[in-house]
Amino acid sequence: MLSDELSDGYFASIERHLRQLKFRYGVLISAELGKGNKGKNYILRKPHDDKRSWLTRLLAEKSPSYTFQLHPRDEGGHQALSALNDRGVNLVANALGQSTDHILGFFQMLRTEVAFYMGCLNLHAQLAQMGEPMCLPVPASAGERKLSFSGLYDVCLALSADRKVVGNDLNANQKSLFIITGANTGGKSTFLRSLGLGQLMMQAASAHLRATRRATWL
Repeated sequence: MLSDELSDGYFASIERHLRQLKFRYGVLISAELGKGNKGKNYILRKPHDDKRSWLTRLLAEKSPSYTFQLHPRDEGGHQALSALNDRGVNLVANALGQSTDHILGFFQMLRTEVAFYMGCLNLHAQLAQMGEPMCLPVPASAGERKLSFSGLYDVCLALSADRKVVGNDLNANQKSLFIITGANTGGKSTFLRSLGLGQLMMQAASAHLRATRRATWL
């Protein structure tokens, strides 16, 4: 994706546009007169590329044009000229800002996606080193009442305990209600926590996989 979306040609095009946006030779803007002789439809124009040598440009016959020079002390005129300049550059500045936000947003999303994968890899490596069982759960379709597992354990307890934890089995398919009972410190909270963590991890992986497939398809 990085190679396709942010190729060398893309950055070369961006670099070329940024050089043009420095306006080293001034700003070329066109406009129309509206009601009351007020300007409207301000458009920033691309200057013509003059590939002639500097000597040729110097000796060439100048094309007729109408010019107006502001006095250096004319503050009002300079303010009006600055306002006209801002109107002409405004749309380009907005487009540049949107492009910048788009690229920054892309890398922020990429950082979040990579962090998710790194977390999964680190968790997998740690559990594998501890010899804890792992699996790839199969999510049921929406509307199906299925809940079945074997050897489910609390991942947080497994990471913090200095001994191997004991998992639990359950087959609650087609069941709408079941009750967890037992003595104090008998593992009820640990069992429910393992169930919640397993559900959360399964949904996170499934949602992430669907989003990745959708993004790849788009």
